[in-house]
Amino acid sequence: MMSWTYVAGFFDGEGTITKYGRRTRLAISQTSYPVLQGIRVFTGLGRIVKVRKRHKHWKDAWVFSVTAQEEVYRFLSRTLPYLIVKRKKATAALRSLQHLLTKYKAKKIKSAEIRRRIHQLRKKELTYRDIGKILKIDWGNARRIDIGER
Repeated sequence: MMSWTYVAGFFDGEGTITKYGRRTRLAISQTSYPVLQGIRVFTGLGRIVKVRKRHKHWKDAWVFSVTAQEEVYRFLSRTLPYLIVKRKKATAALRSLQHLLTKYKAKKIKSAEIRRRIHQLRKKELTYRDIGKILKIDWGNARRIDIGER
């Protein structure tokens, strides 16, 4: 039976936490596809990719990876209480992710506000150039935002 305790133990022994700039990636390599599929289905996160064999005599292998930052945060938050080997690295990654996700959320809110203002100004029949000047953004960007919403 799959549980967060099992997933954490498996990740602790077989997984990796990798930083790429400000982004964090989780991966578990394994020759047993059913185990990785069970983890993916249970967590509802990530994806599984088949690894190309470099030698004919090697077994088939797959990698379960989680790259979306919100999903990485969710995975680490759920497994942290049960981690032993990767506890320190997971704690540091969670701290970093918290900061990053807060920035993402603020950016998303700002984008939604700009989108709302563009729609209001378009209803007043202003040109994209005028909207760009008012909002202090590139007029082409204002147009792309408006057209992308239709």
